[in-house]
Amino acid sequence: MKAISTLSSFSCTSARASRKKRFKERLDDPTKNWKAEPGDFEERKYWEEYTRAYEDVLAKCSTDYAPWYVIPANHKWFRNVAISEILVHEFEKLKMKFPEPRYDISKLKIK
Repeated sequence: MKAISTLSSFSCTSARASRKKRFKERLDDPTKNWKAEPGDFEERKYWEEYTRAYEDVLAKCSTDYAPWYVIPANHKWFRNVAISEILVHEFEKLKMKFPEPRYDISKLKIK
């Protein structure tokens, strides 16, 4: 049996405004307070630097045989649909089939 594999990587990104809204919710909603981390709020000032670094990494690391997909993650439903569609496409490219039986099935009987 021939071994077949594929590698796809995903970078789920949120717009800065969307992240700001989520941070605000963490402060305003008592059920989300546990998510608030001081470091997250401090790191926001480096947004532009992080964005440039991500762009550089993705440009250098994405290849035809191991692509990176940048997925907008402002809405979870869209993120999930986008990733699912890519995965279905990648699986279809593999043209996978069930293996042939190792035995003559016609000779096997249930007693």
